[in-house]
Amino acid sequence: MRGVAYVERLEAACEETGLAAIERAVAEGDLNRVVVAGCSPHLYADRFEALMARLNLPPRLLARANIREGAAWAHIADPAAATAVARGVLEMAVAGLRETPYHPFNPRPQETVARRVLVLGGGLAGMTAALTLADLGVECDLVEREPQLGGNLHDIHHTLEGLDTQTLLASLVERVRQAERVHVWTEAELVGWSGVRGNFAARIRVNDEVRSERYGALIVATGAEEATTTEYLYGQHPRVVTQRELERMIAGGRRQEAGGKMWASCFLPLDSCRSVVMIQCVGSRDETRPYCSRVCCAQAVKNALALKRLDPTIEVSILFRDVRTLGTQELYYRQARRAGVRFLRYEPPAKPVVEADGDRLRVTVHDTLYDETVTLEADLLALSTGIAPREDSNRALAAMVGVMLDEDGFFAEAHPKLRPTDLARPGIFLCGLAYGPRFVTESIAQARAAALRAALTVTRPGEPRRDVATVEADLCSFCGLCVAACPYGARVLDEEERVARVLDSLCQGCGVCVAVCPNGASRQPAFEPVQALALVDAALIE
Repeated sequence: MRGVAYVERLEAACEETGLAAIERAVAEGDLNRVVVAGCSPHLYADRFEALMARLNLPPRLLARANIREGAAWAHIADPAAATAVARGVLEMAVAGLRETPYHPFNPRPQETVARRVLVLGGGLAGMTAALTLADLGVECDLVEREPQLGGNLHDIHHTLEGLDTQTLLASLVERVRQAERVHVWTEAELVGWSGVRGNFAARIRVNDEVRSERYGALIVATGAEEATTTEYLYGQHPRVVTQRELERMIAGGRRQEAGGKMWASCFLPLDSCRSVVMIQCVGSRDETRPYCSRVCCAQAVKNALALKRLDPTIEVSILFRDVRTLGTQELYYRQARRAGVRFLRYEPPAKPVVEADGDRLRVTVHDTLYDETVTLEADLLALSTGIAPREDSNRALAAMVGVMLDEDGFFAEAHPKLRPTDLARPGIFLCGLAYGPRFVTESIAQARAAALRAALTVTRPGEPRRDVATVEADLCSFCGLCVAACPYGARVLDEEERVARVLDSLCQGCGVCVAVCPNGASRQPAFEPVQALALVDAALIE
C-alpha cells in the first residue's frame, strides 16, 4: 500500500515481545506512523499509548485496524469475505493515518487539584459517600439542610430482606461524627458554585454565616421525598394512611399528621385492626407522575408480611396494577401469597372507590383477573404514594452547578450505562434518591461508586487530554456558531481577541464544534478532517 515502509507479522502485538518489536522497527526504519492490525482498539489502549510516548510520537499517529472482531469473527463461516473486509479496514487505517498531519499537540496542563470533596445531603447515600471518601483518605465536607443527619432513613425500620435500618442509621451517624476526615455541617446550604473540575469554588451558608470553600469534586446526594396525595380520603379520614405511616405504626410509632391535618385519634392500635387494604400506584404511573417508584410493591409486601407476623388472622388485601418485586424479592411476594395476603388487580381508569362508613372504610374495586367487582370492608387503608423529587430545590441546585434534570425532575446522569454516577459537568457526581427511586442497598452501592469516582478525580494527577478541541485563531471569524452548538458549555467568545476559546475542563471532545464551524477554524486533533476524508475515499475505492 502507498506509504507503507515496513510490514511485520507478530503473534501478539499487545504483549511485551510485540511492543518491543514495534519499538525496534520504528527506531531502525525511522518510521513516524504505526498501524496495528489486530483486535479491537478498545483493548489494551493504555499499552499502546505508553508505546507511543516511548517513541516520542503523538498518539494520533497510531491507528489500530480491528480485523479480529470486525472481520475474522464476524465472517467466521466465510474466510474469503473475512479477508476482503479485513483488507478494506486495513486500507482505511493506512489511508487515514497517511494523511494525518504530524504537528505535535501540546494541551495546556491542568491546574492544581483541590484534594477535598463536597457531599450535599446527609441521608443514607450522603453519609455512605462521606465515609467511603474518608476510608480512601480524602477529606470531605458533609452539608445537610436539616438539623439532623439521616434523611429518609428515619422513616424506614426494616427492609424487605430483614435489614434493621434504624441500627444502620445509628451506626452511620456515629461513624460520621467520629470520622476525622469528615466535617459535618447541619442546617447548612450551598448558595454559590463556580469553577471547573479539580478547582471548584463554593459558598455555603451555615446558620447566618456564609463560608467560601474550595473543592475538587462535588457529590449530589440531596435525596427525594414521599409523594403526597389527596386521593382515597387521605387527609380526610384518620384510618387512611401511607405505607410509610403504616410502617411506623407497626414499629410502635405514632402517626403525627395526615395530609397536613392533625387528628385527635391519629394512633390506631393495630390489635384492633382485623382488615387492612393497600392500594398501589397512588398518584403514580399517570400523566402527572408517569414513572414507577420501584420500591412501593416491595414496601407493601414488607408491611403485609409484618402484619401477618403480628397477627396471622388479620386480613390483608393488596390492590395492584402490576406487582414489581424485583429480582429475589419475588420470593417474598410468594411468601405473602402463602401467608394469605390477597392480591387483586385493577386497571385504570377503573380505579378503586373508597367510601367512609363511620369509623370503617368500604373499598370497591373491579378485579380484572376474575372480571368481577369486589367490595372490601377495611379497618385501615394504606396508600403506596411512591417517591417524588424535590422539584424546586433540585431545579435551583441544577441551575447553580450547571447540570440537567430528567423529565421526571430527578438529576440526569451523563450516561445510564457508561457513566451512571456522573453528571454531565465533569467533577460532579450523583447518588441516592436524587438520581431516582431506589432501594437501601442500591443507594449504598451507588454512593460508594460515586465516592470512588470523586476520590479518583481529586487524587489522580491531572494529565493533559488529547481529545480537547482547539481553535485556529487565524481562521476564526468570531461567528459564535460553535458556542451555540456546544452541548457542554465548553466554548466562549473572547471579546478582546475576537476569537472563540475552548474551556478544556468542560470539553468532551464530541466534535460538534468542528461540524458547525464554516471556516474550519475548530479542530479536533484526535480526528483531523483530512484523515476523515482519506478514510472515506479508501472505503469507496473498490
